Amino acid sequence: MFMSVSIPFTHGVNLFELQLFTDYTDGLRIEMHRKFLSLLNENTLLNEFYITSDKLIDFRIACMIIMAIWVIVVIVSLVYGISSYCNSIHFLTKHSSRCYDERILAIFDEAKSIAKLHRNVTLRIVKSDIKISPCTCGTVFPSVFVGQEHIEMYSDTRLKLIFLHELIHVKQGHSLLKMMTLFVTSMFRIIPISKQIRKAINEDCEHICDCKVIESLGEEHLSEYMSMIIDVAWHNVSEHESSEVLSSVSASAELILKRFNVIKNQKSEKNSLKYVIPLLVVTVAVNIFFMSSVSVKSIDDLGVDFTSPFMERAICQYFGLKDPDEITESHLEAIYSIEYLLSGDIVHLTRDESNRYALSLIINDGLVYTGEEYIPLPGYNEGEKFTFEMFPRVIRADMFDRVLPRYFQSSPSIRPWYTELDYEGSEELPLMIYENPDKYTIKTYLEQKRIDGELDIFFISSKNIDTKDISLFKNLKTLIFSNNLKSTDESLYYCQDYAIIERK
Repeated sequence: MFMSVSIPFTHGVNLFELQLFTDYTDGLRIEMHRKFLSLLNENTLLNEFYITSDKLIDFRIACMIIMAIWVIVVIVSLVYGISSYCNSIHFLTKHSSRCYDERILAIFDEAKSIAKLHRNVTLRIVKSDIKISPCTCGTVFPSVFVGQEHIEMYSDTRLKLIFLHELIHVKQGHSLLKMMTLFVTSMFRIIPISKQIRKAINEDCEHICDCKVIESLGEEHLSEYMSMIIDVAWHNVSEHESSEVLSSVSASAELILKRFNVIKNQKSEKNSLKYVIPLLVVTVAVNIFFMSSVSVKSIDDLGVDFTSPFMERAICQYFGLKDPDEITESHLEAIYSIEYLLSGDIVHLTRDESNRYALSLIINDGLVYTGEEYIPLPGYNEGEKFTFEMFPRVIRADMFDRVLPRYFQSSPSIRPWYTELDYEGSEELPLMIYENPDKYTIKTYLEQKRIDGELDIFFISSKNIDTKDISLFKNLKTLIFSNNLKSTDESLYYCQDYAIIERK
């Protein structure tokens, strides 16, 4: 049961997919998309949630507290269980000696033969002043411990029953099972039912041994066997309540009654499997459903939400991304320099007092990022810098149709004038360039783009720029404001992570 619910079984088909996006406030936006049969419908978005940074912090703190409590409980439970087991072995070994009595060893060997056990098992006799129930300890080198009073007061038949019961524990590997149970239940010790599971495992081990003893010796020994169990339990509980070690054989009268009923009814393994197998199938099915029904996209590389459409589109063009949802934190980590400057192309447009400035952006000093290295354009003059500009002079080949779509009226007139730029690395990242365009072409293109609303993101009403999104660039080294541009965020100028350069 533990394995079936703990191992993450997956079938590779996800019903839903979560996409995570962060923003400059460190808030988290979560999109839930339908994954299964998503090809039948392009719009797979089912729902959208937003978690503020304050709630995320509270959630992380709550998770840390829960995990800390969980780990502490697991450690305490494990340490207590293992130390108790080790103390029991140490106590029993210290107050016992190996049996060399030939008569007792002959009975012990006969019990081993009946149990069909071929392992080397040591029989140890506990001193008479230490009152214990017969028990077995050890997984690799098992030993059977029997009190001196049992050797003296019980007949050979009862001793054989005792030995057979304990040797079946060894044959069935119950010590290892109980150790595994200790680890498993300690992992879930914070759940109250784990204690009942540990108790049930111990009871089942006793029931299994009882049934195997009667199965091996026959029904005629049932009365003698139950009488022996009751006698051992009564002897320990009534006269030796202060004993330091009491096995589950004498734990309670309730357990004795349960064992008696199990032996009496003789429940078969096949009958038990009728309930166990369906239960395992159900738990595995539930495991697969929960583990496979929901997947998280790029959990270690979150998407990014920009407040500025200008910055968002610039990043998309620089990295060749068709959809802004494809922008991730790893893209922003590749940016070390950002320069804001005014566009000279605004002179080709009709003056408008409400939109008298237009922005341009140069990322990474105008170098082209191939995914592995930064490549300068040949000549490296102002016109050949990779700049996000109103009139696109340099365009990534994989973004050409997106920047200059065929259905725009002005595009067909200028698309044929773009040629592929020949430079070292162009095979990996081909770029399209339009050199020395005439003023009429620029004016025609920009006026049409303005009518279509494509230039709105470039216009600003003053030289003060909203730079909230700058906090998203974790590896930024240089932030440049040219043409007397300034940031609206005064705290930006006190940042120690990167240098701010102002140019006239």
